[in-house]
Amino acid sequence: MSTPSRSSTASRARCYRARVALFFDLISANPDLWGPFWISTTLIFAMAITGNLASYYAYKGPQGGWTYNFNQLTLAGTVIYSYVTLLPLLLWLGLRYYQAQKRLVDIICIYGYTLGIFVPVSVLCVLPSEFLRWLLVFVGGAISGIFLLSNFHAHLSDCFPYGEGDAKRKTVTILGGMAAFHIVLLFLFKISFFHYK
Repeated sequence: MSTPSRSSTASRARCYRARVALFFDLISANPDLWGPFWISTTLIFAMAITGNLASYYAYKGPQGGWTYNFNQLTLAGTVIYSYVTLLPLLLWLGLRYYQAQKRLVDIICIYGYTLGIFVPVSVLCVLPSEFLRWLLVFVGGAISGIFLLSNFHAHLSDCFPYGEGDAKRKTVTILGGMAAFHIVLLFLFKISFFHYK
């Protein structure tokens, strides 16, 4: 596992490569928690800042009546850090139950890098178009979801050969749960941070 002295160049390269379907192969020798931590932290602040900025631009009340919503920072931190820590832990426990071993650090790593696409999405969601915001969240969610599910599908295909009786049920259960949580995350992003009156 890498330490904070890890070069930022290597983290940037992993962010770029976080869109390939064999990410587990890329990180297997040296998974890190540094990149996912900074991606998550950057996203938390980006969502809180851009959410408030867009709210300010959309405000139509009396002059001086708009106030910064600090609750967005707390909510963003709770949602994103939970998504990057608790959800991988649940998935890791589920994989252990099904005897499809994967290191917890690998799962946390992929979940952290999955969120990288939402940093530019959050900045673009300042634009005053509800249709564009839905489109951006949908496209960002599709890119990150395909990346996440395709990597786990490849891993599960190795763990559960299709000749095995329960292989398809196990794979669908795990991937379906992951997809459901990812969709919930997208709606939380859209409703809580990218929805302005």
